[in-house]
Amino acid sequence: MPQSNWPFDVFLCHNSHDKSQVSEIAKQLQTSGLNVWLDEWELPPGQLWKQALDERLLEVGSVAVFVGPGGTPWNDLDVQAFLLEFARLNCPIIPVMLEEVGTRPQLPSYIQGQSWVDFRRYRPDPIEQLCERISHKQEFAVARPTLFYDDDEHACEQGAASHEYTSVANNHTIARELEANDAEYLDARDVDAPDIEYEDGDPQANRIESEYYDEAERGFNHDLVDTAESPIDNPQPTITQLHQGLIVQLADCINIEMRSIPAGTFLMGAAPEEEGSENDERPQHAVNVSAFTLATYPVTQAQWRTIARWPRVNIDLNPSPSGFDGDNRPVETITFEQAQEFCDRLTEYSGWIFRLPSEAEWEYACRSGTKTPYHFGDDISPETANTLDTHNQTTEVGQYPANGYGLYDMHGNVWEWCTDYWHSSYEGAPDTSKPWVDGEYANTRVLRGGSWDSDPSTCRSSYRIGCQYDGCDYFIGFRVVCDPDGVYEA
Repeated sequence: MPQSNWPFDVFLCHNSHDKSQVSEIAKQLQTSGLNVWLDEWELPPGQLWKQALDERLLEVGSVAVFVGPGGTPWNDLDVQAFLLEFARLNCPIIPVMLEEVGTRPQLPSYIQGQSWVDFRRYRPDPIEQLCERISHKQEFAVARPTLFYDDDEHACEQGAASHEYTSVANNHTIARELEANDAEYLDARDVDAPDIEYEDGDPQANRIESEYYDEAERGFNHDLVDTAESPIDNPQPTITQLHQGLIVQLADCINIEMRSIPAGTFLMGAAPEEEGSENDERPQHAVNVSAFTLATYPVTQAQWRTIARWPRVNIDLNPSPSGFDGDNRPVETITFEQAQEFCDRLTEYSGWIFRLPSEAEWEYACRSGTKTPYHFGDDISPETANTLDTHNQTTEVGQYPANGYGLYDMHGNVWEWCTDYWHSSYEGAPDTSKPWVDGEYANTRVLRGGSWDSDPSTCRSSYRIGCQYDGCDYFIGFRVVCDPDGVYEA
C-alpha cells in the first residue's frame, strides 16, 4: 500500500441509520492498514462533527460516501457543504453502495464520473475494491486539476502548509463550479462559483469532471443526453442472412453484425488447477449447446442511441448513458433491465427473437473450441485485451484479435450481462445451454468477460460474478443473441 500523504487516508461519510454497517467496514479498512476517520472514533467529547471536520479538512486524503437504507448523505445541506468543499480541494470522493439498497441513486454533479464500490455484489470483494480505490486515489494526487480563482486571496494548493480556506461550518464562501441543477443550493448558501481551469489551460464550463482527479485523459461524459435526434415512431430494421451469420441494419450505416455459433458440447467451468479459478466456477460439467447467433461485438453507443429512439416496449432508455463517449465504443453503465429492453425493442420491430445470451452460450462462444483460460492461450497481455491499467477506459470495439468464431472483445473492455440467475456453484446446473433461471437469486444476474477496469485473471473464459439486475457501472455492457429459428411468432 502506498505511503499516505495525509494523517487520514479516508473520511467515512454516512447517515446515522447506517452507522453499524459503516463501523464494521471501518474496522476492516483499519485492519488493511488504512488510517480511517470515523466520527465515533475521532470526535473529542462534546465536540460537534461539523466543527471537528472543519478544523481538519486538509488532513483527509479521500472521502467514502456511503448510501444505505438510511438514504443519501448529500441530501443533508451540512453534509453537502462539506462534500462540495472536499471537491473544491480536489479531494477524491468515492461513492459506496451498502447492502439492502435497491435502485442506485443519481450522483450529485461534483461526484459524477466516479465508479461505485458496491457491497451488494459478491465479487469483486468490495472491501478489497474500496481499499484499492482509496490507495489508488492517493497515487494519482499529483494528477488532480489545479483550481484558479479570480481573487488571489483564495488561491490554494492541496496539502500546502500555508493553505487557507474559509470555514465550511460557518457557511462562508465555498468556491466551486456548479451545474444548473445546483442553482437552488447556490442561492441558499450565498456561494460564489469561480471558473475551473485545468493545467493545460482548457476551461471546463458548467461542471466538475471528477474523474479528472484520477486520470486527466478519461473524458467522462455522464450527463450527455442526445436531444438533437428526434424519436423514430416506426422503426423498420432489416435483417440479411449470410453464410456466417446476420447483418441487422438499424439505420443508415448503423448495423449489428452477428456470427453463427455452431451446436456442440463443451466442458463448462474451470479445473481446480487453473490459476486464479474459484469455487463458483466448479464443478466442471459437460453442456450440450444448441446453435445460435451472437453479436460480433458488444453493443456500441451508436447502436444503443439508435434503438433508444425507438418506441418503448417496457421502459424508456437514456440515449447516452455511457461514461466514455464514442460511437464505436461499447455502451456501458447499462442495467440488466435496460439491456433486456434493448432486446425487446429489436424483437418487437424486427419480427425476430433477440435476447441476452445464457451463461453457457456465452462461455461456449468465448472459448470457441479452446480449453485454455483465455481463447488466445494461457496468458493475457495489453496486446490481447483491454484490462486493468491497459488504457484505463473503454476502447473502440474490435481493436483486439478475434477468437475462433470471429467474436471480438470477449475478454475485457466491458462486462457482459447474461440471462442466468446467480448461483454460487455449478452444483445442479443444467446440461443444456438454456439459461439457469431458478433459485433464490432472481434479482442477481451473471456478468461475464471482465472489463477495462478488471484484473486480468477476472477476464478468463470461465470467470463469473453476480450483480444486482438494477446495478450498472461504467464497465458493464452487453451483446445480443438472435435465436436461430428466425421469425418470431407473437
